[in-house]
Amino acid sequence: MNIVLARIVIMYKKWNRSENMSKKWMVSILTLTAVIMLSGTVFASSNFKISINGVHVQLPNEAKLEDGQLLVPIRWITENLGATLNWSETESSITIKTANQIQIDRFMDVKRFTTARKLVELWLQGVRTRSGSLQYATLSPQLQQATFKTFENQYWGTGGSSPWIENVVIGSEEKVKDDLVRFVVEYDLASSNWHWSGGRKEITVERIQNDPYEAWQITSIHTKSNEHEIFTPSETVDDTEVTTTSPQANGSVNLTDDEAKAILNRLIPKAVDLYGMFNGSDSFKVDKTKTIPGEEGYAQIIDENFKSVADLKKAVEDVFTIDCAQKVFYSRYLTPDKDRPLYKDYEGKLYVDKNNGGHGWATEFLIDTAKLKGQKDQSAEIELDTTVLDDPGDKLTISIVYVNDKWLLASRLD
Repeated sequence: MNIVLARIVIMYKKWNRSENMSKKWMVSILTLTAVIMLSGTVFASSNFKISINGVHVQLPNEAKLEDGQLLVPIRWITENLGATLNWSETESSITIKTANQIQIDRFMDVKRFTTARKLVELWLQGVRTRSGSLQYATLSPQLQQATFKTFENQYWGTGGSSPWIENVVIGSEEKVKDDLVRFVVEYDLASSNWHWSGGRKEITVERIQNDPYEAWQITSIHTKSNEHEIFTPSETVDDTEVTTTSPQANGSVNLTDDEAKAILNRLIPKAVDLYGMFNGSDSFKVDKTKTIPGEEGYAQIIDENFKSVADLKKAVEDVFTIDCAQKVFYSRYLTPDKDRPLYKDYEGKLYVDKNNGGHGWATEFLIDTAKLKGQKDQSAEIELDTTVLDDPGDKLTISIVYVNDKWLLASRLD
């Protein structure tokens, strides 16, 4: 007995019951994984031994020798391998799926019974968990084909241990047409000792007929370029600003409690820093030897990010609406009616009044307790618990509004 190179042997036979019957092709036999050559022996299926995946099996009665090759029915082989066999008479084709492929197909059905928004959330979960398989399952066939090799080369893992994405918010949802929806996702990047805000992705989801069913599938992901992120294979990274949509496309925002918490996680730490910046004079390094002539107490700020009052306003208006910023900060600290301003421009430099002692911040905002009180048009109200000097404080209601493609605080924290 000699085992030669593995190959598949299929024998087709015409079968006619009558002249009026249509011709049918019947697949009769297939070798297992190797063609077994038997010479000088008489074959009997009852005493011939064969094992599949370590299990001894009895050959079927249809097994036979032909030209020194062992031939068995293809269906017997597929069933013993835990596979399925389908015959298409119209195409005269056979489809065999192994158990692994069936498992993959079931996994790919993840997008079969979901909404466009849930599909985006599922892809984002795949990014959070670095699961290339989960990301891949949400993609359209065309995007899958374009990215398969990259996912495979990365062993179906994406990203790295750091940085990771957090404070993820689906900022806007635009129904372009009945079977096409475009989402803008905002997120932060973080590591154990570092944090960055400003991540944006535009994700297009389309409802596509993909046999045997129609389902929502991600057809494109455009991400605003940044130097910090490890992008996934399915993303197109754009150097320019990602085209964004507005909640006005759907008439109103549609936040969840978790998304509201993510928004507050992004905005409140920045807001607390701003309160500290305006409630005192110790937020910046200064050069006390550089002053404003005739105005005792001012010292030049030494900070690459803040060189003018305009830079201060830009930082404030990245967190607060202009109306809120005017009431909370500008009217009190930049253009007061009676007292002199805390910050002042002089000869192209920014100065701070060091005579302003300021005060600390005793309130802690318990963002994990945040719940939506209501939302309408492009605004929402969120209620959360606070503590003051570690003692329970009053509940705080915070207003937020979606302006120019980002969420801003529309109410004060103090």
